[in-house]
Amino acid sequence: MIVRLNQLKRKSGLNLHLKCNYISPEKGRELYSIYNQIVSGLVKMIKSERKLVNWLSHVTE
Repeated sequence: MIVRLNQLKRKSGLNLHLKCNYISPEKGRELYSIYNQIVSGLVKMIKSERKLVNWLSHVTE
C-alpha cells in the first residue's frame, strides 16, 4: 500500500512539472519511461523474495 502511494506521488510530481512547463513533453516521456522501468524491476524483485534478498546482500557488502 505504501509503495503504491509513493508511486502516485511520483507520477503526480511528474504531471505537475509537465503542466507547469518545467520540463518538456519529450523529457516527460523519457522520465516516465525510466520511472516505469524502475517500478517494473522493483515489482519483479518483490514478487521474487529470493532475488530481492540476493540483491540486498550484494548492495550492502
